[in-house]
Amino acid sequence: MTAAAPQSAEILEALKHGAAALRDAGIEFALGGGLSAWARGGPPTEHDIDFLIRERDIDAALHALAAAGMHAERPPEGWLAKAWYGDVLIDLLFAPYGAAIDDKFFARCDQMSVAAVRMLVMPIDDLVVGKLLA
Repeated sequence: MTAAAPQSAEILEALKHGAAALRDAGIEFALGGGLSAWARGGPPTEHDIDFLIRERDIDAALHALAAAGMHAERPPEGWLAKAWYGDVLIDLLFAPYGAAIDDKFFARCDQMSVAAVRMLVMPIDDLVVGKLLA
């Protein structure tokens, strides 16, 4: 596997704190989006952090992130929630492209160490399909 290019300190700090808050609250999640590609050797992202979670866990996830000092909200889109760690946006996706996040999704994910934190990472196949559907 190719070594990942350096990622911004702000995004990595938000990633660590967001992942720890979800983990400590017992919420199953997977890293998605650009950071899931970066974790596998892709280019760094300058945008946001995407965590994929089950819809039933949204309220608990928002509470966990708020308890960790983040601003959290549920916007009107109906398929995601948002939190901010400083200026870094964390998206909590529960129905991206109309597909529910479920046990089958998590079974396809890989356990990886990302910025020294163990977490599930979205399969690259799902990432590519999502980009094609966007």
